[in-house]
Amino acid sequence: MTQLDMIESKLIEILKKHIGKDSAIDAGTIAGMLSVEDNDTHRRMRSVITNVLRKTELPIGATAKGYFIIKDADELVEYVDALSKRSEDIDDRKARVMLNYSKYYNVKPLQLPDEDE
Repeated sequence: MTQLDMIESKLIEILKKHIGKDSAIDAGTIAGMLSVEDNDTHRRMRSVITNVLRKTELPIGATAKGYFIIKDADELVEYVDALSKRSEDIDDRKARVMLNYSKYYNVKPLQLPDEDE
C-alpha cells in the first residue's frame, strides 16, 4: 500500500464520521489529522478528497465549512444545485473575460474550440 493509499484510506474513515453538512470538517483539520503537509489553500488535501470521490462510492459533499458525507436526498439536491451555480458562474466569467479581451484589444471576439473536442 502506497503512502497515498494509506492517506486516502484514513480520509475515508474520517469522512464517515462526518455525516451531513452540519458536521462538515475542513480540509486543514483533515490535513492535520492525517499529518499531511499542505499550504494555506489546502490544495493537496482537496486533491486527495477529489481522488477519493472518484475512486469510491462515497457521496462526498462540501460547503464553505468543509467536507462531509451527504446524508439524504435534500442535501444531495442542495449540493448539486450549488455545483451547478458555480459552473454557471465560471461560464459567465469565461464569457466576460473573452468579451473584455476583444474590447480591450479592439479585435474580433475569439471563438474557443469546444471543450469536448
